[in-house]
Amino acid sequence: MGDFYPAFSATCFVVLTLWLMTVQQRYQDWERDRQLVRRAFGIGLFFSLPGIMTLIALVDPTSALFWEWTYTLVALSGAAVMVVLYTSGRDRVTSVAYPVAAAIYLAIGAIAIIGLTRAHAHLENQVDQVLLCVLLFLGLNVAWLLLFGPARRADAARS
Repeated sequence: MGDFYPAFSATCFVVLTLWLMTVQQRYQDWERDRQLVRRAFGIGLFFSLPGIMTLIALVDPTSALFWEWTYTLVALSGAAVMVVLYTSGRDRVTSVAYPVAAAIYLAIGAIAIIGLTRAHAHLENQVDQVLLCVLLFLGLNVAWLLLFGPARRADAARS
């Protein structure tokens, strides 16, 4: 497993905690806008799903089959949720970010399925790790754009 899984999982959950604190701070601004609530939820998934994938993989680091099934199930679930969020309301950011996230989750799931067919899936592990980092980076950028998006402009207009 190396050092990637513990470090990445911890990073995801730290960022998720920071995001939840942000949501708590902005809740009153966002609660009236269902699209912003969905977007905040989607951003939370950018941090929680990769975190849970890597955390579950640590349950039995000696079982490649365990991490491959975990990645497959969580990634395909993540892709499905991103598609639902995408179809339930769009703005410029989510029109790009959610399909990209769904595609990355599908790729992670497909790579994990490929890994199920091989005795050693070292290359597949590395590709999945890079894709997880891309998901985290994408989520951070979507979060940043939300923080300075419509709710911020609405606050300024009320002042």
